[in-house]
Amino acid sequence: MAGNTQLIDARRSIPFATIQPLLTAPALKGRVGWTILQRDRRPDDLGALAQHHGWRDPFGEPAAEPPGDFLDTAVIIAGLDLVIGVDSALIHLAAGLGRPTWMLDRFDPCWRWLGDREDTDWYPTLRIFRQRRRADWGEVLSRVQESLELLAAG
Repeated sequence: MAGNTQLIDARRSIPFATIQPLLTAPALKGRVGWTILQRDRRPDDLGALAQHHGWRDPFGEPAAEPPGDFLDTAVIIAGLDLVIGVDSALIHLAAGLGRPTWMLDRFDPCWRWLGDREDTDWYPTLRIFRQRRRADWGEVLSRVQESLELLAAG
């Protein structure tokens, strides 16, 4: 079973280099601030983020320990305008708290996300951005950027 879990995790994970253009998009600079909530932090990724303005680490700068439990994370989420992430416990927590949440989902989603819908009966505040082509996160992130630009303009 562990092998299957690792395969699913690999399909839902997005390399930092793929996400970085969204985080540094000129159209969002000064209009969107980023907060990193990721538990499994890679020092190289955090170092790359530290070079850009408009992001913060709620656990301390330089990056301190990740959150100790869901309560720590829930407190931070409560103060955010929007949570964006892959299908993970963090997304379930944010959406379960009723916070606006955007989930980046793989081409072959978990059954609970009901096929090709952008919404779900599970969480009224969740919007799903699903891969249209297997392993194509770039296209998903382009749609997220467009939606963020509209939201920030709005």
